[in-house]
Formats: sequence, structure tokens, C-alpha cells
Amino acid sequence: MGERAIVAAKDTDLDEVENSLKEGISLMLEKIYTIEKELIQSQSDEKSSQSSLQKRKLELKRDEERLAMFMNVRPAYMDEYEVLQKELQGLFSLYVERFRNLQWLEAQLEGFHAMEQQKHEEVQHRMRSLQRRFHEEELKFLQGAEMVSFSNENEQASELGDYEHRTAEFDKGYLAPQTLGSLQALSTIKADGAMDFVSSGTPSLDQEGDDDDSDNVF
Repeated sequence: MGERAIVAAKDTDLDEVENSLKEGISLMLEKIYTIEKELIQSQSDEKSSQSSLQKRKLELKRDEERLAMFMNVRPAYMDEYEVLQKELQGLFSLYVERFRNLQWLEAQLEGFHAMEQQKHEEVQHRMRSLQRRFHEEELKFLQGAEMVSFSNENEQASELGDYEHRTAEFDKGYLAPQTLGSLQALSTIKADGAMDFVSSGTPSLDQEGDDDDSDNVF
């Protein structure tokens, strides 16, 4: 009673209602036309899809038949192919084995080189230690030799000084009187020779000998 009474109570314009109905019918007809058109297009697409599907099925069937024919036919080079395939498998196994052996040998070689390098470093370290020790011992020996040489030189210098001192004392105490006596004897001999020369006028052989001796003394 609520809404219906309200609508019935209103004054309605028949022309407006008619126009509204016509617009609604027109829109509905357009929708129906569009739907029918889409339906026709869908049916056409379905037919084309069906034909395409049938064509693909025929192609698949032909391909399957061809594959079956190829599977049943053995190629002429198939025997040679199988032989080569077996040889290839054998060569691949040999390659894998040799590759593993090579990897193992390379690892062993690296270990050997590392060990040799370590030994070389140890030898170098020992050589340096020996050289350092020899150098230290040589320095110690040279220092000891210099000290011994210096002490020997001091002892020799001291002994030489003592010897020179003793020689000088000996010359003063012994050689000086002896030399004085020799000079006095020589003067006596020369005086006697001069007297003989004056008395005889000719020197004798003994005198000449004495003169020679005197000259030798001087």
C-alpha cells in the first residue's frame, strides 16, 4: 500500500511514460541484436575451430603413421652407428679414467713441489745459520788473533828494549876500555914504524904488513 499508493496518488503523464517505454524497448532491441551478432560470430568461430581441429587431427594421424613407418625401417648406416657408439662409450670411459689419473698426478706433483720448496727453504735456512755461525766464529778468531798479536808485539818490543839497554850497558862497561887500548897500541905501532922509516929510508915488508894491519884496523 505504501509505494504503490504513492505512485497511484501521483499525477502521471502518459506521454512521458510512453517515451520511457519506447527508449527501454529500443535499448532492449539493440542488446538483442548485439547478442545475436555475437552468437553468429561464435558459431562461425566454432565452425572454423572445428575445421582447424579436424585438420590438425588429420596431420597428427599422418605424422604418427610416418613415425611408425620410420620406426619399422632400419637405416643402412645403423650397424656402423651402433659400432661407433660402442667405441665412443669405450673412449669416453678411457678419457674419464685418464682424466682422473691426470688430476691425481697433478695433485701429487703439487704436493711434491710444495715438499721440495719446503726442503729448499729449510736448506737455505740451515745455510744461512751456518754462514752466520762461521762468520761469528771467524770474528771471534780474528779478535783473539789480534789480541795475541798485540800482546806478542808488546812482549817483543819489551824484550827488544831490554836487549838494547843491556847492549848499551855492555858497550859502556866493556867495549869502551878495549877500544881505548887498541887505539893506544895502534899509536905505538905507528910511532915505531916512523922511526924505522927515518933510520933506514926504506920501509921493510914487516912494516908494510904492520901498516896494512893498521889500515885495516881503521
